[in-house]
Amino acid sequence: MRGRWLSAFCTLVILVAVAPLASLRAEEFAHDEFSRTWARTDSPVRNGRAARTWMWGPGPITPALWERYHEAEGGARSVQYFDKTRMELNEREPYDSPWRVTNGLLAKELVTGLRQYGDNSFVEYGPAEINVAGDPDDPSGPTYATFRKLLDAPPLPLGQLVTATLDRSGNVGDDPSLSRYGVTAAIFVPETKHTVASPFWAFMNSRGPIDEYGFIREGPLFPNPFYATGFPITEAYWTTVRVGGVAKRVLVQVFERRVLTFTPDNPPGWQVEAGNVGQHYFRWRYELAPDRGSRNNPIPRGESAFLYGNWEVRVVAVIPNATDIVLRENMFNDPPKPGYQYFIATVEATYRGQGSASFYGSYRLRALGPSNVSYRTFEDSCGVIPDRISDRDVFSGGTIRGNVCWQVLASDADNLLMYDDPFLAVRYVTTFFRLTP
Repeated sequence: MRGRWLSAFCTLVILVAVAPLASLRAEEFAHDEFSRTWARTDSPVRNGRAARTWMWGPGPITPALWERYHEAEGGARSVQYFDKTRMELNEREPYDSPWRVTNGLLAKELVTGLRQYGDNSFVEYGPAEINVAGDPDDPSGPTYATFRKLLDAPPLPLGQLVTATLDRSGNVGDDPSLSRYGVTAAIFVPETKHTVASPFWAFMNSRGPIDEYGFIREGPLFPNPFYATGFPITEAYWTTVRVGGVAKRVLVQVFERRVLTFTPDNPPGWQVEAGNVGQHYFRWRYELAPDRGSRNNPIPRGESAFLYGNWEVRVVAVIPNATDIVLRENMFNDPPKPGYQYFIATVEATYRGQGSASFYGSYRLRALGPSNVSYRTFEDSCGVIPDRISDRDVFSGGTIRGNVCWQVLASDADNLLMYDDPFLAVRYVTTFFRLTP
């Protein structure tokens, strides 16, 4: 059993206990690598040494989080959110590699609605109906969903002036008067078959004050032009958004990792800005379309999910009131406490890792109901139960099936969830399964 003492030796893990976004401020950096990556571009901005957009934000807006990613060790990786994006720690990269810390393909996920849980694992959640720029309550500005239908729009010829317009409904128009800003299609990106608008390409290749290990020097903002933004997934469009209650004409382009905007009326240094993709993605993932397997969106009965240790698990059946069955199974079993009943879940677990492993389902699988107090088989025991799930070794591709039983409050039984708490695992994301309809 994982004791409380273990937390003193482990990184603090916050398991999807989501606070309102407005309260997510002034958090500590989760890792030194995150702090160092942030400092390169944003420390000079905070200290008044550079007049340019934040690339991450004034600081983290969440604590450290563990999020599912199949190829990461234990099936989860350490991340932290900022106004502009999310940082991800890639521990297999060398400490001094620029790719040890990456920022996710958040804008791409928000536009496509496909949330990524591994190199080749995606789940459809629907594109985000969240404004890409300007005031969050602006009723007329384009949303991420607006851009979904524009992913396959043809690229502009290089050197052509950008005068295309876009409204919230996704209607594309043309306003020749916008040629006065002199924005052109600067470079074609074959990977995504889109061009990059000239103000953004200039920014992606710009130099200025950067912070390296506490020393400010002049240098390139990014290791390569696409490091922060990723490749463009749309063309650039002029649109009208409300900023501080005032309507402004803004050029918007969506990249895989960021949304960049160009506002000609802004002062120099702030004409190109990075959108608040980190804020928007956090809201979409944890509030508007919660992760499959979260407490607010549990795995339906009969469907499987990957759990820590390379196990694919599903709940096959349940017996909400199994008291009579348990008492018949063994004459020495005690009846449940007053107000309680025995609850049996039949679970199937398939090992997808290398070699062999034991699932220990009776120890790692817990239950939770509206009372918000968890049930564990060794504290809320049912005694001897029929077909208890086995702890024997399972080799790759092998499947075990059996029962787990908890003594639960009768008032919890109609709304009970099962969740995973793996033995001695520090890196995990709590996965919830729906036990009752």
